[in-house]
Amino acid sequence: MLTCQRWYSITTTYSALWRSIAFCTIHKPEKGTVHCSDLESLALAVSRTRGATFDLYLGGFSQFSREDVESFNDIVGVEWLSRCR
Repeated sequence: MLTCQRWYSITTTYSALWRSIAFCTIHKPEKGTVHCSDLESLALAVSRTRGATFDLYLGGFSQFSREDVESFNDIVGVEWLSRCR
């Protein structure tokens, strides 16, 4: 169990593993790209970049409630977009 916890900690805190994020794309993301299907998973992936720059691939149009967007911003902050490449 300790090995699993150790690897979980490594993979969730090593920002290089979170440098390529796809959001709501219909195409299969490239190998090594984290696919996010909703704002909650996107917020988690962006927070794991730990302030590093990252590539963000956007897919189709989605509508989100004001509460969803505010919750997203509470998790990742408002400066996250400036780190996208």
